[in-house]
Amino acid sequence: MVKLLRTLANDSLRWLLVLALSVLVVCPLSIIFLFIPLWWYNNHPSNEWVLIVPVSFFALLLLAGGPAAILLVNKRRKKWLDGVFTPLGLVGKPYLFNWWEYTGGMEGREVNIRFYRGPTLDISVRTGLQTRWGITQADQPGLYLASMANRQPVQLAHSALRNLRVFAIDEPWTKMVLDSQEAGTLLLRLLGAGESWALLRHVILLPGYMRLTLYRTKNLFEYSFTTAEVRQWLEDLSALARLAESFPPPTVTAGETRVEAAARTEKYFR
Repeated sequence: MVKLLRTLANDSLRWLLVLALSVLVVCPLSIIFLFIPLWWYNNHPSNEWVLIVPVSFFALLLLAGGPAAILLVNKRRKKWLDGVFTPLGLVGKPYLFNWWEYTGGMEGREVNIRFYRGPTLDISVRTGLQTRWGITQADQPGLYLASMANRQPVQLAHSALRNLRVFAIDEPWTKMVLDSQEAGTLLLRLLGAGESWALLRHVILLPGYMRLTLYRTKNLFEYSFTTAEVRQWLEDLSALARLAESFPPPTVTAGETRVEAAARTEKYFR
């Protein structure tokens, strides 16, 4: 809860800083291009172009300045993301209008990475498993919501995983997989991903995908990840998927929901 409150405080402070910056930019421009020309025109009404030209220029700045700033931010973000993901052989394309998705393969598995509003980083690798689990750390804010829904975590025997919380639809199978030494090592590494900035870190098994999700930043502005870090996370996700596939298949299965299918294919935009 402390992490959540600190993040909300950072969100508010970030919003106030953006507002203050906007005021610092707009106020001087409005004085130069609006109020001074109005004052001059009121005192020298014979030449209306003294008012029309600066006011038109000011309106143009207001209309074009916002989109231009968004385009500049998106261009810089795309350059940074390309520098992280293309060395891994992944190909990028737009996602949700002004965010990005990268696809490719690694270790014989389909890879899908999405970076979008939050900031949110979803790293997914393909698996043949058709069940669900969600794994997070004990101090994550989302656990409060799970407890409100009367969902009790799976009890794991691995002592190093006592600080993790696991929710699953097939609890015996999930416990069998995660009680192995290799699973514990992989989970601890994955849930330490983005520790310097990510507020929420989840390892999620969806029908057909093993996913690492890093969501929101607990810092004021800073968040970052490198090619080497992403490569390690992909290797660990693939290893965890391979380990889970080596066990007898789960007896409680689930298929992809319509919402998940729409999010995967982006058909809600077509």
